[in-house]
Amino acid sequence: MSFKSYDLVVRYTNCDDVRCEKKWGSIQDFYEDMYTDDEEKLWEIPMDDDYDVEAIFFGHTGDVKHFATIGELVDFCRKQIFAE
Repeated sequence: MSFKSYDLVVRYTNCDDVRCEKKWGSIQDFYEDMYTDDEEKLWEIPMDDDYDVEAIFFGHTGDVKHFATIGELVDFCRKQIFAE
């Protein structure tokens, strides 16, 4: 049995009021997915206005942060990636 580690796990509520969870291998992957032009990927990623966001950084033992919207999480990740 193999174990997959994720640097970012995001739980959020979508526009249909459904609680969702998505995982990324890196914060950079999440950030790039949020700005993708790939129409197929757009169906799989959260929308900027999805809300009640819980982000777990660096696996299940990592740092947990809460954001009002996915857009706020994207801004936070941009600042981390580009050291703003």
